[in-house]
Amino acid sequence: MMSGLKQLSSLDESVAITRTPHSVILTQDGGRVAERPLPADYNTDEWADVGMDMLRNAQHLSPTLFSYNQDELLEAVFGGLVKELDRYSRYETPEEAGISRASREGFGGIGIQIDRVDGKFIVRKSLPDHPAIDAGLRRNDRITHVDGQSIQRLSLNDVIKTLHGRIGAMVKITFVRPGLSQPFNRTIICNRIIPPPFM
Repeated sequence: MMSGLKQLSSLDESVAITRTPHSVILTQDGGRVAERPLPADYNTDEWADVGMDMLRNAQHLSPTLFSYNQDELLEAVFGGLVKELDRYSRYETPEEAGISRASREGFGGIGIQIDRVDGKFIVRKSLPDHPAIDAGLRRNDRITHVDGQSIQRLSLNDVIKTLHGRIGAMVKITFVRPGLSQPFNRTIICNRIIPPPFM
């Protein structure tokens, strides 16, 4: 917990949280602002209470820390806490954890890899034996709409999210093939996708 709380100084150098043999102390510019009795080493409930109390005090004390939202502050604290465990441990945000879990367990999707090229969303690969290739999507096809909505103004990550869905959900794709003037419309049923390592 102390390793995590010390990370607040990386966000605002005027704030420091230190430990003495008997207490945990919050200072700003060297002046003591708050002090709490030091919990027993293995009393996780008390350490959690002291940690949250110090975090709240530091956030109200510092306009810089106050400008961060709660998730950003917790990310800094948990990042520092996990970093001290061993060289293999690291903190993942909920979004990162979801991506890691999906890479291991799979996710609902249609089975394509896309890139954004000159503002256009291009299919780079359709995975064999997955819904997109069965529906006829090929390399270099350009996706223009998902579920009837233009994707032109979306980011690549947002487009990828629209192509993911629960297994069994239907996604309507509109795409254009190089050399052909008429767009294609396909309704594709999401299946479990486990990305191969090279994706």
